[in-house]
Amino acid sequence: MQTGHYKCEFYVTTTLQNQSGTGFVLAVNNTLQQIGSGYSLVPGSSQSSGFIYFLPAGSNVSLLNIFQNTVNLAALATPNPQNPGTSFARPNTIFNVFRVF
Repeated sequence: MQTGHYKCEFYVTTTLQNQSGTGFVLAVNNTLQQIGSGYSLVPGSSQSSGFIYFLPAGSNVSLLNIFQNTVNLAALATPNPQNPGTSFARPNTIFNVFRVF
C-alpha cells in the first residue's frame, strides 16, 4: 500500500441465527477506528460503514468482529427472471479498500 487517501468500506449481512447481535469495526494497523464501525442487536441484519482516511505506506486495514460470538453470514439470492426457479447468488460480505488520491 502506498501513502495516500483511501476509501475503506464494508457491508455484512447476517442470519437470524445471530441471536446475541453482531458488531464489526475497521482497524488500521491493529488500531480500532471510532468511525467505520457497525453494530446491530437485531438478528438477521445488515451493517455497513466506511471512511476516507490518510494512510502511510505499508498500512494494514482489516475488518474485525468485535463481539465475542461466531457470526453466521446470510445466503443471499436474487430470482432469475429468465429462468424461473433459479437465482443469482449475491455477496453477503463486501470489504473494499481503494486509493482515491
